[in-house]
Amino acid sequence: MSGFTDPDTVAELLPPPTLDQVRQFLLAYVTTPQDPVTNWGSGAVLRTMLEVESLLIADLSGNFLALLVANGYADSASGSSLARVAHGWYEVDGSTPTQAVQTVVVACDSSNGPYTSGQVSHLLGLAADGATYYVSASGALSSGGSVTLTFTAAAPGLASAAIGALGNNLPGVSIQSVAISNVGSGGSNDATIQAACAARWPDLLDVPTQDRLVIWALAVAGGAVTRFRLDADPAYPGGVLLTLGASGSLPGGTVATVQAALDDLSPIGDVNTAQAAANRSITASGTVTIRADLLAGAQAAADAAWVAYLAAAQIGGKVYLQKLRQIVGDAIAADPFSNFTGAALAGAGGDGNVQLASTEQPVAAGSLVGELTWVAT
Repeated sequence: MSGFTDPDTVAELLPPPTLDQVRQFLLAYVTTPQDPVTNWGSGAVLRTMLEVESLLIADLSGNFLALLVANGYADSASGSSLARVAHGWYEVDGSTPTQAVQTVVVACDSSNGPYTSGQVSHLLGLAADGATYYVSASGALSSGGSVTLTFTAAAPGLASAAIGALGNNLPGVSIQSVAISNVGSGGSNDATIQAACAARWPDLLDVPTQDRLVIWALAVAGGAVTRFRLDADPAYPGGVLLTLGASGSLPGGTVATVQAALDDLSPIGDVNTAQAAANRSITASGTVTIRADLLAGAQAAADAAWVAYLAAAQIGGKVYLQKLRQIVGDAIAADPFSNFTGAALAGAGGDGNVQLASTEQPVAAGSLVGELTWVAT
């Protein structure tokens, strides 16, 4: 609509009535033939009541209700009001900040010490991010020995650096090792709570759209169906063929279950037919050269990635030679002198890729460990 803009406030969305409009509204209820508006009664009591009620309603509808409704939205609330809105409307609760904790092993040289637990407890942990840590779990430190200490941050917040130095240090004492056992947190503020509330509502543009036949099939297949394809049915003009697939063959009875659902849910006159995809075995070949100590790991990584790729490829699509090269290349990348030559797919077309029929789904014919030639150097 020309000239239309989205409202930014509740008052723009629901413009409150003016004081005169409130008066007109109330007059419709107080005016009677026996008591016209020109006769306000003894002492103008009725007129006074009308004015008071008009002022109250105008203030309520024009100010208070607008503020109340506006405060029901997380992006226009703040502080304790935002906390109530987030909890009650969005089931979002803010978190309190927590302190980071680090475990530090300190050692004492043989020329100094020993030190009691009380002396050790006065050490300070100093991190590169400026945070200071106090000893929260101490222990005695012997000459030439070591002790594991727990340091807790002096203030809440997220730890971005490990303790690298000691304050209030004792002679001969040094850090041996450090581990952050709890990174802590900065807690919530209005911005993080509002973001969490916004995340409760999915972006409609991100919601995937699927044909209703696919939705019905997935609903009754119980996870057995992982890939699918829709085609016009050549046997029935206007009919649809729904080809169902999985990482391998479908469990028995899956097609019958889906067909029953299609028959039950399809409108009268629609002919929708479910069928199982046929497995198309894919065989790869080529020669891989890699260092001997990396061979087993590269073989396992390449084979797992290849099986996963074929299991995710769509029915009736293509199996790409370049994907094989990429998978093997990633698996042998740790060896800069490795290579993969002579890569090929059995049954490929002129472009080196395997084109599947509309009812075929790709499955691995075997393991890449056995199909490829592996040369250890």
